[in-house]
Amino acid sequence: MGNEIAAASDSGTVAATVLTDLDALTSGAVGFAAVTTLTGTAAQITAAYAANTAGTITGLGNEIATASDSGTVAATVLTDLDALTSGAVGFAAVTTLTGTAAQVAAAYTANTAGAITGLDDEAVIISGSASALDITAIKAGNSSGIVNGTALTSINGSAAAVAQALAALDTAPTNFNTALTGSASAAEIATIVSAVGTGTIDYSGITTLVVTSSTDITGFAWAATATSLDATATAAINITMTMAQHNAFTTAINANGTDDTITFTDVGTFTADADIKTYALKAGSNTATTGADGQIFQPDAVNGTHVLTLSGSHNVSVVLNYGALSAGTATGALTVSTDFIGIGNVITTGSGDDIIHSGAGGDQVDGGAGDDIFLVTSIADFARNATGAAANTVNGGTHSSGDILRITGTTEAFLSVASITDVEILDLTTSASVQTVHITAAQLAAFTTVNADASDVLFISSLDGTTTSQTSGIDHFSFDDTDSNISISSFNSSFDQVGFSSTKHTGGKAEVTGSISAANDGKIWFLGNQNAGAADSVASSAAALSNAAIWGNPAGDYTNYVVLADDDSTALYKLNDVSASSNEIVSAELTLIGVVNSVLGIGNINTSIEPFVDPTGA
Repeated sequence: MGNEIAAASDSGTVAATVLTDLDALTSGAVGFAAVTTLTGTAAQITAAYAANTAGTITGLGNEIATASDSGTVAATVLTDLDALTSGAVGFAAVTTLTGTAAQVAAAYTANTAGAITGLDDEAVIISGSASALDITAIKAGNSSGIVNGTALTSINGSAAAVAQALAALDTAPTNFNTALTGSASAAEIATIVSAVGTGTIDYSGITTLVVTSSTDITGFAWAATATSLDATATAAINITMTMAQHNAFTTAINANGTDDTITFTDVGTFTADADIKTYALKAGSNTATTGADGQIFQPDAVNGTHVLTLSGSHNVSVVLNYGALSAGTATGALTVSTDFIGIGNVITTGSGDDIIHSGAGGDQVDGGAGDDIFLVTSIADFARNATGAAANTVNGGTHSSGDILRITGTTEAFLSVASITDVEILDLTTSASVQTVHITAAQLAAFTTVNADASDVLFISSLDGTTTSQTSGIDHFSFDDTDSNISISSFNSSFDQVGFSSTKHTGGKAEVTGSISAANDGKIWFLGNQNAGAADSVASSAAALSNAAIWGNPAGDYTNYVVLADDDSTALYKLNDVSASSNEIVSAELTLIGVVNSVLGIGNINTSIEPFVDPTGA
């Protein structure tokens, strides 16, 4: 005997040595088909399965294995035995597991899955190189055991995973190397830097920089390889960076697009990311390709020259306190506002329908193509600058329907010190308050449409040689001592007024009647209800004045003025005494200032001395 096949009838739980001892007695196969549980040390059970693999034992493969190994056991002993059977492998007596993090993690993973049983609170000693995720997996599978990592030489993974792994170790290595991959935050990097000792950190695998609060990242050399920025964790943060850092984020910038800000420490060219609400720009020359509707571009509020060039098709806002804005190839609608007295901004927008508030200071604004709206919101918006130069130069540019100069949010605006060209519509109707607008006759004539409420007041100056029509507001036509050849049409005698800005009258007004003596010098004289044609020529006006009063030669230190109305028009004259012995007015004493194609009353005469009042006092 010696080569027979042996078919054992043993069933249920059988010691592994029973199988291997019988196998040693014959060269034939030994069958144990009824065995359901093998017991013994892991080595003994493994020997039985090895013989089964070799074919000298048959019938094994799905048994429960209950190993009696105790004390310190290598993790591979557990996982190697687990690989031999589809049944559960029990190691209830193990008190310490050793091995690499990957080996120990594999044992705990199998324990969680039920393929290995009996593990929970063992002491763990891991060594060599480790994945950070394996360390956290060990801690998750071992609820109360001590995890000793003093023999680890490296811990690798994302910065978050490495920081978490360090927290999971009950005893961490004093010195270890780490190769970081994926995402990283400053706090995670700080944790790792403080833990590696004399070890080295390889940052080259970092692809995403995570920012969780307002942060200056200009010193983050460790993030040089990052191609993504993640700022989604916290709303309303400000991230300070260089232009190069911004441009390195070629994969994505993920932020809270409604309120996050990027502040640049230098200048250059960049494409605005859709997830950033505001870009704060450094003084100098910047070029931005706009990235999303509603974005804001705001140069910093320090003295310096700003040149911002925009392109793209999005509707964005620019808050420009200094320097120049050129829309370049921008086709979207821009909302531009400036607010700094004494610094002249140069604003050139693109082809979109823009809204521009040039603010205080001597600004130059060119609306470019599109139907633009130029806003005046403060009395200082069109004030003279510190040198007395014109406050604003506004050019509407080309358009399809018409550019709008809109005065809102202020009760007074001084357009007369601005240069305004190619703007078709003056709009005073968007504010509930009464607007007072100082404007020259030429500026008024250049507007094809003037929208004014009945309570709005327009002081119209520089009338010399002009033909001017009234608006739907209250018009004050302000004459100067040197004006002549003026024609005013569509005058509304119910509320429009004429006045004289020359300082050579006393500011009083009186009707022409009785005896007019030299004591009445410097008046604005009114003569109304005259016959047809009385206001049509100097001669007929002189005759009417002579018939109406006895003139006592009012020709002292002040200039006298005459407002004479007939049945359909009114003439305005300057009166100088050239016939001292006469008690009448002769033609030579009247110098025609202008005519109004309406019948004025004395109430239409504004007696105030009205030189232009500059809001800056310049």
